[in-house]
Amino acid sequence: MASRKLKIAIWTAMAFVLLLVVAFGILRSQCPSAADRANAITIEDVEKTAKGYERAKTLQRLGRQLETSPPPERDRIIDAMINEFDSDTQTRIRALPTRGERLDAIRIEIEKDSEASIARTKAMQPHFWCR
Repeated sequence: MASRKLKIAIWTAMAFVLLLVVAFGILRSQCPSAADRANAITIEDVEKTAKGYERAKTLQRLGRQLETSPPPERDRIIDAMINEFDSDTQTRIRALPTRGERLDAIRIEIEKDSEASIARTKAMQPHFWCR
């Protein structure tokens, strides 16, 4: 009786391993090649990434200027920072009444851009079973 249970357990384990191998093979067959992943990157993607990088550098430079500037210069620098965003965002930020609220809104927009950039980068990565 124990021998029969052992045989059943062995056959069950072998069937499970076989099922895992087949499932892994199916998943691997669905993985795009490196060439396919490279071809999926468009010139618009590259331009958008470059534009985002340039805007981040400009905002960083303006942020450093803002830290060291005298109070009369700060509004000009904040306006320059706001000009780096799209027109809808500019309108929304400029509608805020105080300098502190505008700076908070700028910080939030920068964080949203960073999160979106990270999400785009992760979306371009292959699934773990494709590596």
